[in-house]
Amino acid sequence: RWFRERRQSNQAITSPTTGLPLPSTTLMPLLALQRAIEAYLAHRPELRRDHMAGRSFEEAAQVLQSDLLEKQAMATNMGDEVRRLREAHKALLRQLRQCEGDKAKLVQQLQQARFQLGIAEEPQEPSISKDSADQIQPSSSDES
Repeated sequence: RWFRERRQSNQAITSPTTGLPLPSTTLMPLLALQRAIEAYLAHRPELRRDHMAGRSFEEAAQVLQSDLLEKQAMATNMGDEVRRLREAHKALLRQLRQCEGDKAKLVQQLQQARFQLGIAEEPQEPSISKDSADQIQPSSSDES
């Protein structure tokens, strides 16, 4: 593109970096480098956007650094959200245990009422089966 622009404006073809005349204007393809760049850009589509075309390496580095900082902030926010959800999970487990205890008391009261009305056998002490107790026990990761 640089060569084409210089030729179209009838200017000498010079190095875009140093401004010195080039000893040769013959371009040689570097296929390995081109493939490496294409592979990198395939994984970083934001670098291919038109707004990046023509920017200096410093500007590209600044964009990448701000992108990195933004992603780090998102990771921090996600960590905070995970901690908040874990605390909410613990609170829900405590409420579930309380509700299970309340349920057992209500079942016992119902059995006593039925017995007093003569519709059931003598009430027995409430017992929570091992299966239902396992269902409300938090895993070790829930307690941390």
